Amino acid sequence: MKLTRCVQIVLVGIGLSPTAFASLIRIDFQGTVLRSDFSSVSVGNVFTGSAFYSSPDVPLNFDPSACSVVFAPVVCVAAGYLVPLPFFVSVNGSTITTANLSPPWTGISVTDTISGGNDGVNMEFGLPLLSGPLAAEAGGADTADLNFQGPLSLLSSPQIPSVFPTLGKWIAADFLYVSTNGELQSQVISGPLTSLTSTEVPEPWTFPALLFVLCLAILAPQSRKRVCCSIRPQGPGGDSCTTLPLCVSAPNASPVSERHN
Repeated sequence: MKLTRCVQIVLVGIGLSPTAFASLIRIDFQGTVLRSDFSSVSVGNVFTGSAFYSSPDVPLNFDPSACSVVFAPVVCVAAGYLVPLPFFVSVNGSTITTANLSPPWTGISVTDTISGGNDGVNMEFGLPLLSGPLAAEAGGADTADLNFQGPLSLLSSPQIPSVFPTLGKWIAADFLYVSTNGELQSQVISGPLTSLTSTEVPEPWTFPALLFVLCLAILAPQSRKRVCCSIRPQGPGGDSCTTLPLCVSAPNASPVSERHN
């Protein structure tokens, strides 16, 4: 019975993990502000942040001729992917992040160029949330982007890379934040990345494995001993008594005898 329940728990855990064989990749980056239209952020300020994606991942969309119309004679294929977790950027006491992970506001585009252009990865985060001094200055139709442009040989397909290329392999890597106010005038924070690292972090699919280990612990045999206590209440005359055994089970316990005169 215990074994059956254990198997059921693990199967339910696996069923709750649609990305059971994917890895969650975290990108950590740092850069320097090259342009700022806000008084709370100055040129030369350092920004830091993180972004996430899953790999391998099933494309949300695929375009076999993405560049043929707009960028002719460039020939490329492109695919779009969902963003699994919010990104964030910190700069001079302010934070830019987003809780809106739904397309078309937020998504990742991977472009594998066959001829006439560059390979690229663009991470777009729509309707970002602001905190700190920047929140009092910006507002409206905001977007934030991480844009990476590389040589033709960098990507071999529009599949999002399982190992994100290091900074030195990209021709350009930039952060861009755009805020458009009611007069349709854009204010910008932008700058190149100066450092870039990527690491694989645990995803929820590891949860079923933890459940399985827990099940093994539950199924492991436990040694139990019977603890018997003899309680001897005093008789009516004070010189005789009756023994009443009281026994319970407890793990790894030793017999104990308690006597009352």
